[in-house]
Amino acid sequence: MWSPKRLYVLCLEMLIPVFENVGANHDWDGKVNTKGPLDHLAARVAEDLLLQAYQNVSRGRSSTFWTDDWKVFLTPKAQSVVLSWDKPLLQFVSSRCQKHQTILGTTKMEEEMYPSSSVNWLPKTVQVLDFDGGNFLTEEEYQRALHVWRQKSLDASRSISSSCGLAELHLGTVQVTAADLSIILQSVPNLRLLRHYQLVTALNLLHGEQWRSKQQLPKYRLRNLDMDFSHVVRCRMSPEAVLPPDVLQLAVLLCPEATQVRVRFDCSTSHDVLSPLSTMLRCLRELSVVCVTSGERSQLKVIEELDVHVIVATCPKLERLVLSGCGNVMPATCSNYSCKSRSSTRLKRLKLLFFADGDDFSWDHAVPQCFWKATLST
Repeated sequence: MWSPKRLYVLCLEMLIPVFENVGANHDWDGKVNTKGPLDHLAARVAEDLLLQAYQNVSRGRSSTFWTDDWKVFLTPKAQSVVLSWDKPLLQFVSSRCQKHQTILGTTKMEEEMYPSSSVNWLPKTVQVLDFDGGNFLTEEEYQRALHVWRQKSLDASRSISSSCGLAELHLGTVQVTAADLSIILQSVPNLRLLRHYQLVTALNLLHGEQWRSKQQLPKYRLRNLDMDFSHVVRCRMSPEAVLPPDVLQLAVLLCPEATQVRVRFDCSTSHDVLSPLSTMLRCLRELSVVCVTSGERSQLKVIEELDVHVIVATCPKLERLVLSGCGNVMPATCSNYSCKSRSSTRLKRLKLLFFADGDDFSWDHAVPQCFWKATLST
């Protein structure tokens, strides 16, 4: 027997082609304030119809990222929508829809550069712009993809600013430069999240000389610090660092409210680059440390003798931990941290745990079983 949720999805899939046909035959007459055929529909239903239509297209690997037939789903009541990153369409939305708060961008951003000035295209009510897509995936879809049966619920609540204006920008793998991000930071100084690995590079570009000459620094409201400490290796040349080794210290000073840290590194990265995090460990809620290939050679394990227990013990608010290219200390130090005790709440705080040591032929550096049991238990 189908669950109510499955029946709801089936209803959406049956209605989508019907409403797409209605949208195709509707004459907007160039007037953005023209009443749409589905304007009376509940906001949640209109949002789900549009998202399901987009997911169907995505699963089919279609080259169509947006169709004008979907304008019918852009009702004045909808708050979360899927949009092609197209200026005329955004102008249409700005004039017709006054409640949009979250936008999932759907252009072929791997092939197109993201123009920093396009932030100004957004409706004034939009607070979250996401090219990554993670905000639109339900927990159930995450679990199904990972073949996880039981997992702690991720906190879906969002502390979006109550004031109008862009608060979160998730760029994912969008092709932007540090200079582009610098322009965005200057034009939207109240951003709470700016997801891109060039973020700290952009902060250094804006304030590096200012900091090194001991001038007064501004403060940003950013809750995240994303950075890339990997190296570029050209033929017969020494590895060239992408970032100065002291830049994280500058980023911590500029963003005192940061609680989420994502780091890329490689075999040439000094472990000391992370030392400035010592001032924010007690506030840290997310830590992601991922090894990438520098181009010189494929390096599997990069950080050896890492003790995950120490990370959790020194970061009392940590909820998300991602480690890739790291080898856990052996033998495991569970006995020093009372992991087997049911009264221990330290491990139970973790809501998401990902660990990959990067070596498919070695089982001697796995995360202790106590972590998996804690994160998979209800």
